[in-house]
Amino acid sequence: MNKLFALAALLLAFSGVAQKSYYSDYDWSETPKTWDLTDKEKEEGEIVLFEKRGTELANNDAGELREFQLMHTIKRLNSDQAIEENNKYFVSNYSAEDIVFQKARAIQPDGSVIEVSNKDIKESLDEDGNVEYQYFAFEGIELGSIIEYLHLIKFEPHLTGAVFTVQSDIPKKHVEYDLITPEYLDYKVFPVNGLPEFKRDSTNLDFRQYILRMDDVEALKSETSSSYRANLMKAYYKLDKNYSSGKSNFFNYTEVSRIIHFRLFEEPKKKNLKLIRKLIDRAEIEKDDSETEQVRKIEKQVKKEFVILQGFNLQMDDPIAFTFESKLASEEAITRILLNCFREQGIPFELILTTDRTVDKFYTEYEAYNFLDDYIFYLPDLKMYLSPHPYSRLGFPPYEFTGTKGLSIKEVAVGKIVTFDSKVKEIGYTDADKSRDIINTTTSLNDDLSTATIQVERSTSGYKSLYYQASMDYLDEEQKTELKEGYLNYIDDGAKVEDMSFENDDTDLYGQKPLIGKGTIESANFTENAGEKVLFKVGMLIGPQAEMYDEDKRKIPVETEFTRRYERKIVFNVPEGYEIKNPEVLNMEVVPTLNGKTPIGFKSTYTLENGVLTVTVTEWYEDIYYPLAQFEEYKSVINAAADFNKLVLVLQKIN
Repeated sequence: MNKLFALAALLLAFSGVAQKSYYSDYDWSETPKTWDLTDKEKEEGEIVLFEKRGTELANNDAGELREFQLMHTIKRLNSDQAIEENNKYFVSNYSAEDIVFQKARAIQPDGSVIEVSNKDIKESLDEDGNVEYQYFAFEGIELGSIIEYLHLIKFEPHLTGAVFTVQSDIPKKHVEYDLITPEYLDYKVFPVNGLPEFKRDSTNLDFRQYILRMDDVEALKSETSSSYRANLMKAYYKLDKNYSSGKSNFFNYTEVSRIIHFRLFEEPKKKNLKLIRKLIDRAEIEKDDSETEQVRKIEKQVKKEFVILQGFNLQMDDPIAFTFESKLASEEAITRILLNCFREQGIPFELILTTDRTVDKFYTEYEAYNFLDDYIFYLPDLKMYLSPHPYSRLGFPPYEFTGTKGLSIKEVAVGKIVTFDSKVKEIGYTDADKSRDIINTTTSLNDDLSTATIQVERSTSGYKSLYYQASMDYLDEEQKTELKEGYLNYIDDGAKVEDMSFENDDTDLYGQKPLIGKGTIESANFTENAGEKVLFKVGMLIGPQAEMYDEDKRKIPVETEFTRRYERKIVFNVPEGYEIKNPEVLNMEVVPTLNGKTPIGFKSTYTLENGVLTVTVTEWYEDIYYPLAQFEEYKSVINAAADFNKLVLVLQKIN
């Protein structure tokens, strides 16, 4: 996406006297430093002793800006796992203009040093003999070894927005982060998630330097049901001022809206408009089709005709013509085609730019292009969203682009002039009722009560059907059969499915009709003999469950993928001559009240009549965000489902 904004960078006139990189002479100490560690630090499987990162803008001999990125890291490895994960240092020089220097070394516990250099760089080749990646291999490292690596790499400048991620799942003893520009330029820095502000180092008069120095950066471990990467301490930064020209705030949402409107909303060439109209004809839209039907047909035709390649974003003069000719498309090209199809059909739309909320939150108080990585459409008449992503369908864009904010751009007419209106808007998310997972089972035991025969019917809709239904058109028959078997033997993944049948197993029906599968499984995993009693593992019939029993003190708020609802109906034919001794365990209710509502809950009830046990189970999650103050309530519902999954009924002979 940022390639689209390269135009903005080119429009900015930067010039200055050539200067040597501040880091050109940077080096590690010839004699490795010794580190005093606390007992706790010695117990860490891995600890970063020192980390220095720097981003510097400097002028080359032609007066053009270039960006230098410094990385200097020292780690101590205290576990076999840490050694295994760090015995290779991967050389990350993707899109680099030049590698100024790079080297690495290992310091053994006895103080001996193993130094590696450029000649020691190894290559991993793919099956065609092409280089996939390069790496340093550390030989002979052992428990207590320290590894150190250092590089300085030159790039074209990243001016529109970038990020330093300071925190990770490894503790850091000392970190140093620098942002350096020529004296006539200035960055704007936006720290988040508790990261301190960068401070200006006023001792350097020839350039501007902002620094961050921190001791004892606490590790943040990934937690269940959370957006881990989005919650790490980090700092966003962008170029903000040019004192030589007196200009500032180059990269703002008004400016990017203008660029997007100019690039994506431009009237297509006549030959391309003909291609788009013919595509609409192939979509077979009828005169009496509703707007919803028109949109579905357009989306279906577009995603049927073109192979959409994520990350494929060649810069070309005529992306629409290239896409129709090659049948290969970037998401940007598909966005252009969809946009023009909607415009031809007179379907109102807004184009929204947003970002993956599990990686970066869309911050409104800091405008940078970090948060404008992906496109989705909003169709105001339908109150629904649509994404160019190949696996999504109307109403169900990739969930990571929902429940967040985005920059909305729509075309407006002011008299005879066509212009644009843009604003940051909330992007909604679907109701829990639209993403259901329903499993109905009828179970009977064989004569010796060792095997269960289970009639299974499973129905999923919305996001709960994504993994299965949305991928059907991209699989061969063998893969489809394997996927369908997994869909039905979800309650016992080792069981074989017989008499399997499916409805709506079509990618184009994703988001419209539920995927329904039926079949029969036989399993010996649901019963166990206990003397004169038989134990029936009834809880397994709701399928495997997540659990949160032994978590440490929670640090990250709960953030789920999407709202959802689970429904289970269990019918069990009690064997003749037996009775259930403990049916009361099937009555469970964990329904917390949050802010006067019950957005989450787990509830199960039963009836027992004429030898037939019927259990009804419902579980629901109507929000995607739960703050730390509500974590215990959220955990109680998760664990209620896990507790039910462990329930066992005692069957005893009737005397």
